[in-house]
Amino acid sequence: MEENRKLRGIGPAIFVTAAFIGPGTVMTASRAGAEFGYGLLWAVLFSVMAAIILQEMAARLGIVTGGGLAEAIHSTIRPPAVRWLFLALVLCGILIGNAAYQTGNLLGAAAGLEILYPANPSDGEILAGLGTAKLGAVLIAVASLIVIWIGRFRFLQICLVVLVSIMGLLFLLAAIALGPNLAEMAYGLIPAAPTPRTGEEASGMGNLWLVIGLIGTTVVPYNLFLHASSAAVRWPDRDHPSQGVRQSLWDTLISVSIGGLITASLLVSAAIAFADGGQLTNIRDIATQLRPLLGNWAEFAFAIGILAAGLSSSITAPIAAGFATAGCFGHRATLSSPSLKWVATLVVLVGLVCALQFGRSPAEAIILAQVANGLLLPLIAVFLLIMVNQTRLMKQMANGWVANVLGFSIVLLTAFLALRQLLLVWEKIQGWWFVS
Repeated sequence: MEENRKLRGIGPAIFVTAAFIGPGTVMTASRAGAEFGYGLLWAVLFSVMAAIILQEMAARLGIVTGGGLAEAIHSTIRPPAVRWLFLALVLCGILIGNAAYQTGNLLGAAAGLEILYPANPSDGEILAGLGTAKLGAVLIAVASLIVIWIGRFRFLQICLVVLVSIMGLLFLLAAIALGPNLAEMAYGLIPAAPTPRTGEEASGMGNLWLVIGLIGTTVVPYNLFLHASSAAVRWPDRDHPSQGVRQSLWDTLISVSIGGLITASLLVSAAIAFADGGQLTNIRDIATQLRPLLGNWAEFAFAIGILAAGLSSSITAPIAAGFATAGCFGHRATLSSPSLKWVATLVVLVGLVCALQFGRSPAEAIILAQVANGLLLPLIAVFLLIMVNQTRLMKQMANGWVANVLGFSIVLLTAFLALRQLLLVWEKIQGWWFVS
């Protein structure tokens, strides 16, 4: 009850924004700006619009029904075989997507620790053998598990939101201080497949990786489940939900727009910082974007920000997976539920194993995690659209034709991008086989 009262005091969309402004957003947006200049700003704009539309639907579903997305599927679809097929797809998507996302969270936070405390051969055999990044991932995983099992993390989460917001503000000020070309920025808002700055002919692979990554880091599938459940707690009046729906809409518009502004600032500052052909080869290079503003303090400020972003998302993602899993089985979980904690623990441990495996190239692993989320998005969005069109479930708050047009347009476009990317990957695999 204490957690519920705290949650009711603040709009849940700000935590959704804090969850997606993690290491994945920082790395993916910076890579997009460094490699393509302003050319993928349109993808950021589309991602923000898609996030607002889908998150509003998820919150409205939670306010009207008093439960989450998985609970709505469980209670609405009558034929058991169909219901369990839907829930199995949702469960696999959430667990796989969250494990991938968790990998990026742990590696991003660990990168912050590595900047603050670089490896030194005199630090001992354990650190020398494991490496600072991998040891950092273990420490962040342990810290996340401690917070999850205590079950009270709102105060910590608010502190992390503040730190992430400060980092976002710094990148915004850095982008302004660097003097962006407004005409080129406006041109970058026009959907197109830009050519990399290297001058090489684009095959489409790099473009689509980053477009899907930008979408996957902004419209995070697990956030749809998290937002529905938290909105149900924040606005509990089921008899008169219209006021809660209106407040939730403004909450979502403001919070997600702030997140989109931070993402755009990351892309713009990278586009300017690496305009001379410099390469963004690892996550530490992103601090270059802050040097015109902070000078020698740039790396320290970035390290604190990326550490906070990674730790915040490392806690939120597993918790969201626990809520979604409970909903799939028709249970209404709380932060103190043992089943939620065990599911969250599984997500953390799988993410840790992947982080240790890919610890030598955290930048690539972080972007791949966002791509995995982008590939899963169409599936989860379809389930959401089905639920918010159920008049028996949503009553007068069911989707209208405008919301459906926007929602299905998002599904079609993201599905097209995902399918195109999978075809490109398949063509590349066939090429490897042919060469071998």
